[in-house]
Amino acid sequence: MKVYSHDIPSLPLVGIAYLAIGSSEKRMKFIQTVGHETNKKGGIIAEWFGPTPYLVVSDAEIAGLLSKSCLEKDDLFRKMIGYLVGNGNIVAKVSEWRTRRRILVPTFNTKNLNKFVHIFSKQGEIMVDHLRNKADAQPFSVWSYFAANNMDSVCESVMGVQLKAQEHSKHPFLWAFAEAFYFTANRMFQPWLYNDAIYRLLPSYRKHKIARDTMFDFVGDMIVSKRKEIKNCHNKNMHIDEQPMKTFLEMLIESSEEEGGYTNEELTDETMVLMLASTDTSANAAAFAMIMLSRHPEVQEKVFEELKEIFGESKRPVVPEDLPRLKYLDVVLKETLRIFPPVPTILRKVTSDFALPSGVTIPEGYGILINIWGIHHNSTYWGEDVEDFRPERFLDTPFKHPAQFMPFSFGPRNCPGYQYALMSMKTLLATTLREYRVLPATSPDEANRYPPLRLCHELMLRDADEWRVCLEPRRKNNL
Repeated sequence: MKVYSHDIPSLPLVGIAYLAIGSSEKRMKFIQTVGHETNKKGGIIAEWFGPTPYLVVSDAEIAGLLSKSCLEKDDLFRKMIGYLVGNGNIVAKVSEWRTRRRILVPTFNTKNLNKFVHIFSKQGEIMVDHLRNKADAQPFSVWSYFAANNMDSVCESVMGVQLKAQEHSKHPFLWAFAEAFYFTANRMFQPWLYNDAIYRLLPSYRKHKIARDTMFDFVGDMIVSKRKEIKNCHNKNMHIDEQPMKTFLEMLIESSEEEGGYTNEELTDETMVLMLASTDTSANAAAFAMIMLSRHPEVQEKVFEELKEIFGESKRPVVPEDLPRLKYLDVVLKETLRIFPPVPTILRKVTSDFALPSGVTIPEGYGILINIWGIHHNSTYWGEDVEDFRPERFLDTPFKHPAQFMPFSFGPRNCPGYQYALMSMKTLLATTLREYRVLPATSPDEANRYPPLRLCHELMLRDADEWRVCLEPRRKNNL
């Protein structure tokens, strides 16, 4: 293969992986450094990461082509994320993924998703009430509130479980979820821990396993319970109109019947993927949006004017019909997802020699690292103001390529639940911003510039300072 060279120093045995060793902030700086370098070199470079050679891509056209053609997930990704969520569709081999995808996608239709908006809205109102004691213009972490809110919304809509994370933050599942995330992220960026025999000798493995087992036991118990509920409904010949709203889990059980039915293990895997993809992803993106709105009051005012136009002075809950009308909030979210993509990289592998349009052939065995952060910060597609927060770019500038914006991946293996995530985020932000004005936690300098956020990578993109903002009530009687 033609060598796509770069200016990042490479070391024997580890390649450029040494740049990612250390803190989660250093891991994110590695992703950013590689993204900048790839953009400088025309959107594609080649390098070793530990024992595997990778083609790193930040060109939208090439990334789009590879996303559609190289469908097998990278071995490293399957190993690390597979331990976290089992063999769900996000990591499954192509032969298994096709069947699972065929079952999964229909459950995410608009009719089904609209039924969950009342859950998003109800949980959002609970969160707004909990935020009252924080609406004193003092800095605090809004993420912890968003994360608990999302966990409650996801558990109720996916499994029908009232977790009440917003009331009881010490639930074992919440602890296990955070722990498993932490250990998976640490291991992924330490090549010397890839060997299972070595990793199992470490105290971190035992902690990792306890957290993982706690998660799987909780979800597994919920699945057994849900199967019993469904069987009881069938035995009682309950009419469909008399049944409570179906959860994702129930829809998966029923929609898989034509394929022979999911086993409990398969249902656990798919449920774990839904939990992973729907909680931190949405909470992180919504929290980043709050920081951007706090630093751009003119944008926040436009959002609030849109909310007033739709809701007036009423305190009624958000309903499904409201969401398509929140057009400006929609582009605010998209611009936030562009600058801060929740999952900043995608890993695939080349299973047979693959020819690029340039005539260059990528050999079998190569890994593919699609640097979403690099694509979203590539001035070739976004212009010279690529680092600026400007939601209007989604209104006034047509895309040069559909893959230049891919916060939920791209191609056949994109995230099937992206509409679920967007609907939950829009409901959460609309509910919050109707009640509170968000202010920055830090002051700008003399040139009215705010310090850059300290970003870190723990499987997903995070703010190292935990998304700190200030709130003020919009209504005088709000406190």
